[in-house]
Amino acid sequence: MSEESGQDEIQKPNALIKWLVGGLPLGLIVMGVLSFVIWFHKKKERAPIVSEFAAMLQKDVNTADFDRYVRIIAEEIGRSNMSEGEKGEAVATFVESSMSMDNMGYEMLRKGYENDGLAIYGELPGKNRSAPPVVLVAQLQDAYKDRSRANCLAAMMSVAHSLTGTQQTRTIRYAIVLGSEADQDMTHKAGGVIRLQGLEDQGLAGANEQIYTVEDGRGNLLGMLQGLKQSLETAASR
Repeated sequence: MSEESGQDEIQKPNALIKWLVGGLPLGLIVMGVLSFVIWFHKKKERAPIVSEFAAMLQKDVNTADFDRYVRIIAEEIGRSNMSEGEKGEAVATFVESSMSMDNMGYEMLRKGYENDGLAIYGELPGKNRSAPPVVLVAQLQDAYKDRSRANCLAAMMSVAHSLTGTQQTRTIRYAIVLGSEADQDMTHKAGGVIRLQGLEDQGLAGANEQIYTVEDGRGNLLGMLQGLKQSLETAASR
């Protein structure tokens, strides 16, 4: 072997080492960017936090709690001296706090939209996380002065309290919405939607949706709440 060919053999590994070392910073940058994208996506898609004490917070549907929720929304807040905007925020805060980790075991989240749209929502994780959620939705607008809408919020809270700590096949999302954009966002690609409305509401069910009327009257109030709970469990078991 000549001295020249020997030098060529030495230079080849050296060139490879230089190429690897030179490309290392670029590779680290690329890997860093990819890692961030993956982390951000997982963070965005993460499962909701569930209270380890949720099962202990569970409480059967009952008329006493339903009446208390309606009284606070329609009377204590509705008849207060607060401004219209303050009353709306007070109702939102009351629902959010009542269903929170400390009281019902749900991680309650807020999402704002254009034109003062708002969604307050929490989820009961199901066994099949890849399946579209079942959404129980109620309107927030004017709940403090529209007793039928106050009834809808009270019904949602009552049922959510009775199901906390359980695990259905599908995830159940409880969504209180203000505005059409919030409504569409919360129900988009849902595996089923149950809309709560009062007797005076004229909403129509869309595809894969069910309207559940919350009656404003004594009647069989407990039976109505139990029926809503059963409808939600049935939809989440599919």
